[in-house]
Amino acid sequence: MPMQFLNSIYKIRRINDASSHQFLLDLEELKHVLTSLPTLQASSNESATAPSKPNETYQLFVNKNIQKVESRLKVLGYPLDQIKEAYQTLVTEEVGASEDDLKCILTIRGVQTNEFKKYMTNFINSL
Repeated sequence: MPMQFLNSIYKIRRINDASSHQFLLDLEELKHVLTSLPTLQASSNESATAPSKPNETYQLFVNKNIQKVESRLKVLGYPLDQIKEAYQTLVTEEVGASEDDLKCILTIRGVQTNEFKKYMTNFINSL
C-alpha cells in the first residue's frame, strides 16, 4: 500500500514544497490507519475484551514500508540545489535507492530531462 501511494505521487507532473509537506502528513495518517487495522479487527471480533496491541512483526513491516515512502517525500521538500545530497542521505540502499528513483523525484520537482546530468553526476559512485 505505501509503495502504491508513492507510485501515485510519481504520476503527478509537479509538486511544490507545500504539497510535499501535505503528502508527509497524509502518509502519517495512512501509517496510523495501517497500524491500527489489526486492533480494529480484533475489537470487532471480541466485543467484550479490550483491543489488543498489533503484532510486532506487522508493525515492523508497516514501519519499514512507510519509511521507504517517507524518505522520498522528505527529499521532495528540499531545494533543488540540495536535492542530490538529501537523497543520498535520506534514501539509503536499504530502502531501495536508485538512479531511476532520483530521476522520478527530479521530474516531479520540475527539472527538465536535459538538466538531469547536473544532478546525477557521481550519483552512481556515491551509492
